[in-house]
Amino acid sequence: MISLVRRWLPDREISLMGDTAYSVLELGLHANDQQVTLITTGRLDAVLHEAPPERSQHTIGRPRVVGKRLPALEQVLPDPETVWQKLTLDWYGQGKRTLEICTGTALWYRYGSAPLPIRSRLDSRSIGEASPPSAIVSTDPTQTAEQIVKDAHEALVSGSDV
Repeated sequence: MISLVRRWLPDREISLMGDTAYSVLELGLHANDQQVTLITTGRLDAVLHEAPPERSQHTIGRPRVVGKRLPALEQVLPDPETVWQKLTLDWYGQGKRTLEICTGTALWYRYGSAPLPIRSRLDSRSIGEASPPSAIVSTDPTQTAEQIVKDAHEALVSGSDV
């Protein structure tokens, strides 16, 4: 579907919004190849890495694909070192909602696949509500947390995934 829509609309910016079923590394890599932004619910136990370190001129061997492994998002939640930001957003026609979020970039990687650059947004909770923590990932690492939420909101309001 991604390839077909990209062929029909070669000059348009395309974002695909999906639930956990779309949280698949291969789908993210294909969307990235097609210059389509995939925004999906992320797994709290996903294996994320830093970018590979710069190689010096005299480094021997194959270049590293990824850098040091980052803690899983489920480990970031209880960590007292995590820096949380408060973000107030229009929440799907229900008025304003304030979230505590942290965001960052990483490489989503599994042995045998290419690494996928992502931006993750982790919600610890909605202030004043008892909602479970959640993660959203975007295959466009330049997006801000606000842009990810805006794209997700527009997809839900329009009733379409693309």
